Amino acid sequence: MRNDATVAGGDDFGTTSSPANSRTAEFDAFGPWVDEVRNAEDVPRLYRDHPIDFDTTRLVLKVPRDIERRLANPGMHLYDHLLIVDRHTLTALSRRTDDTYRVETVPLTSIAAVTLAVNLLDGRFVITPADSSPIDVRFSGAAREAMDGLVALLRAEGWHRADVPVGPIRGGTPIADVRLGGVDEILGNDCRADLAASGAYRVLAAFERRAVKSKRTGLRKLIDLLRPLALQGAVLATDGVELRIFGRIAPLRRRSLAEYSDRRVSVSIAAITGVEVAANRDVVDVNDVTIRLGGGSIEVSVPGGSEAERALVALAR
Repeated sequence: MRNDATVAGGDDFGTTSSPANSRTAEFDAFGPWVDEVRNAEDVPRLYRDHPIDFDTTRLVLKVPRDIERRLANPGMHLYDHLLIVDRHTLTALSRRTDDTYRVETVPLTSIAAVTLAVNLLDGRFVITPADSSPIDVRFSGAAREAMDGLVALLRAEGWHRADVPVGPIRGGTPIADVRLGGVDEILGNDCRADLAASGAYRVLAAFERRAVKSKRTGLRKLIDLLRPLALQGAVLATDGVELRIFGRIAPLRRRSLAEYSDRRVSVSIAAITGVEVAANRDVVDVNDVTIRLGGGSIEVSVPGGSEAERALVALAR
């Protein structure tokens, strides 16, 4: 269960004690990066009234506002989020426009899925709890390394514990054998780099980017004929505890457009409550697979009737 609250900020930045032209350590350090907070002095001023026990926290990160530094000043609250992981919970403090902040707390064992998606400098981190609405954090793609570390910690503390049973892996191939060509070669490389060291993961299915035929009519059909669509490639892997999906942000994209996005989804298999398959409404021979996670869900688009579709459906059995 998630606990939500709204709290007034720690400082009033409209007072003369924090004029817009006064230099502060927080302002001097401000940039697009996501920094680790190691002590109370590093906590952004907006959040300083929130109690944090640094002796028990596993990780604290501060996520900056999406604003150019030349437009920022010391009178602003410069951080949109403070993410706090302790032994049992993830707490997200999120800035509101009225200089208050929202508090959302989720037990680590209630996290059903974690999504990290990056397209050049646009990053998005989403926590999908089993019993409440998602926590959505935007960040700069330049800070990818810090967010990767957060995801790894949440997976380890929430799912990869001694008391979590490991389910059977039905089929699959070794991680080292995954090979995709063309623009999807990087997906196979990412999968191997991320999972090969564990030795516990198997690839359930992998498919490359492929041309698809439009179902649409009228002007949209004409556009699709002139600029054909493609289904993006993906790799699905598991260790019996979690499902890992390596893919792209948009499942369908114009074949003529370059693709730089990266979407990695981690799903707790124990949290899956059902899997639904529906034909994609825009293109032929593509199915949208919805993985139900209690009150939340994750959607994956795959070739209709493919090994990937069968592997996803089997997770709910």
